[in-house]
Amino acid sequence: MLKALNLPKGAKEELNYPHDLIEKIQNGAPLFEEEEKNLDTEPNEDGEFDDEGKEKKETLTDEQKMMMTMFGEGKYHLIPSFFRTLITLKKQKREFAICFRTYGEDLQKIEWEFNQFCQGLHPCFSGRNGTPLIKFDGTKGTKDLKIRDECQKGLYFRFSNEIKDSKLLQGISTRHSNDFDELNEMINNELADKYEDVNVISDPIQQYQAMLETFKKFSSMAIQDDF
Repeated sequence: MLKALNLPKGAKEELNYPHDLIEKIQNGAPLFEEEEKNLDTEPNEDGEFDDEGKEKKETLTDEQKMMMTMFGEGKYHLIPSFFRTLITLKKQKREFAICFRTYGEDLQKIEWEFNQFCQGLHPCFSGRNGTPLIKFDGTKGTKDLKIRDECQKGLYFRFSNEIKDSKLLQGISTRHSNDFDELNEMINNELADKYEDVNVISDPIQQYQAMLETFKKFSSMAIQDDF
């Protein structure tokens, strides 16, 4: 995960991002603005403004925003040697699994770029502009490495340096709170519908076994460790 290596020339040309976007990234400015201008300043009979009286700037899809955020500066996020390692393992017909572990808050970006690579959509491995076409999506005898199920995601909570004082929450990727008891209560109450399949694993051996079972089924996981 390094924003220092340039994308290949062909990939940057295909992305063709405007110069002002690159300047925003370099200056740390917000990339996207969604502004509304109310053209009708008079309320209707119900005392409300009509939607027709609002002019919205053309907005981008979440996918387009993520693409610009990740590659707008013409840099990698996941370093190319990582992808080349997967390609080499495939050529050697080696069995392997992928586990992303981070203390940061970048898992969403990692998952997105990794899934782009697995689907042959990564600008450096898309088969366009002189780049090789690489897929790990289960087609043509490849492993399906995509992070596509909630059980492939998890959060760790650690209460001391002792391994026995750790808990793995499998099936959740957003740390709504750094307080385990508070988060556990949220999962069982207001977030119950969204995270009904979250599995709280306290025993270290069971944590290990749960991860092994996930690797057998999906071959990849993404875990945010306790920071």
